[in-house]
Amino acid sequence: MRSTPFALSRMPVLGRRGAVATAHPLATQAGLAMLHRGGNAVDAVIAMAAALVVVEPTSNGLGSDAYALLWDGQRMRAINGSGRAPKSLTIDTVLGQPRRGKSAADRPRAWGPDVMPELGWLSVTVPGAVALWRDLHRECGRLDFAELLAPAISLAEGGFAVSPVVGRRWRASADAYAPLVGDPVHRGWFDTFAPTGPLVDGQMVVFGDHAESLRELAASGGDSLYTGRLAERVASFSEATGAFIAADDLTSHTSTWVAPISVSFRGHDVWELPPNSTA
Repeated sequence: MRSTPFALSRMPVLGRRGAVATAHPLATQAGLAMLHRGGNAVDAVIAMAAALVVVEPTSNGLGSDAYALLWDGQRMRAINGSGRAPKSLTIDTVLGQPRRGKSAADRPRAWGPDVMPELGWLSVTVPGAVALWRDLHRECGRLDFAELLAPAISLAEGGFAVSPVVGRRWRASADAYAPLVGDPVHRGWFDTFAPTGPLVDGQMVVFGDHAESLRELAASGGDSLYTGRLAERVASFSEATGAFIAADDLTSHTSTWVAPISVSFRGHDVWELPPNSTA
């Protein structure tokens, strides 16, 4: 049998009193640690989500959105943590933005509801994930919120080794961002994720700024990204780079508890959140 670098991480560890799962073993360990400390499934999920921000930045980030289905022992519940578009980003504003691309053939005739850029401020909405962590924890969490972010802070500050799958996606992201290396909007991306060029598998990475931001979130219960110091920094950078997110967009953001939808399939009920357009 041929082994692979992920042979061990793909092998399940079986237990009788709880279960956690992520795409990265270090994040999975963070969730398991919360269960060992007496936390519940919500505590484990938040700890794993925060850890993935650090060890799998190609798929997760503090500026992302999040969604959750929750069985509370009696009923299925759902919380939508997607961010809204900034109030100043109207359709007329979108259509008036300059279009970029590697060549004229790559650029659409006009930005609009059917065609939006993949990179840059125009497609950025208010971050929703952290608010979902906060609101889900307030509703159902058992451990202290700061305790849930401790593993992520430790990984960001102490460092971690880039795994093969994440490394491959990381290098692909660096290639995609390469044309924007001189753009001040994306300077922070290069400083954080490619300070010395593309990473190699096994390379140790330390995210000092991530650790600082996670500490701020831990101390504020998640509020800092919306009404505190982190919110001020986001709004200030947005204004300085000609973007659209303002302080009021962050302050007014809320997660939304919604009624989940379901369908019966081969004797099982399959649940999902409704589309945003019906929330």
